[in-house]
Amino acid sequence: MSTKSAYQLFLNAAAAYKAAPNNAPNKEELRKAKNVAELAAYEASLKKGGAKNTRKNNIRKNATRKMYGGKRKLSPYMKFANKVRPQLMKENPDMKVPELGKRIGKMWRDQK
Repeated sequence: MSTKSAYQLFLNAAAAYKAAPNNAPNKEELRKAKNVAELAAYEASLKKGGAKNTRKNNIRKNATRKMYGGKRKLSPYMKFANKVRPQLMKENPDMKVPELGKRIGKMWRDQK
């Protein structure tokens, strides 16, 4: 008797949904399959000694992104923070992350 992994069940459900949206499982069933797949991947990573950025995890993430429409765009604040953060880190190498975030937020507010 061969058992399919939760990941395989999720991919099969997603493929069925794409192939024939009228006959495929509804979104709630896909969400359940996705949660089962994520739980199985998490448990497997615990057995290995921690979550790792493996090829299988990347394939799963990309399949999910394609199914749900991809990543969201960065907000103007996040674009600003990504631009300013390296400069602040060079100027203040001993600054901790929360302090860095507060300083970036203050710069954003003062800019307007």
